[in-house]
Amino acid sequence: MRDAFEVKRGGSVSWLYEATSGDPSAAQNLVSKLKPIAHAEVSLPGNEVDAVATLAATHAAAGAGFAAGWIVTVTDAVSETLEPGFYASDLAYDFGGMTFLTKDAIILEVLPAISVP
Repeated sequence: MRDAFEVKRGGSVSWLYEATSGDPSAAQNLVSKLKPIAHAEVSLPGNEVDAVATLAATHAAAGAGFAAGWIVTVTDAVSETLEPGFYASDLAYDFGGMTFLTKDAIILEVLPAISVP
């Protein structure tokens, strides 16, 4: 199942990728990218689709109800550059001399800055 988030253009949003094993604070070179998709249910884009944004990612300690992992943030400056529509996000990181890519993608829906009834 994919988690989905919404953000209005010019707004910010963050989400957590929970680590399934190991110490996520030992991961390095955190890179999360947004790629456009036609709608939330399509297959995730591969390497043939260029990323439209690279997102900030930071380590996150475990808290009440969630495991440790990495928080990815779409800043207001980034969302301002995105066209309304759907995007898929993943997270790549280096751990123990190997590079990993998260299995599950986050779906982001960018909404117009002004909603029209």
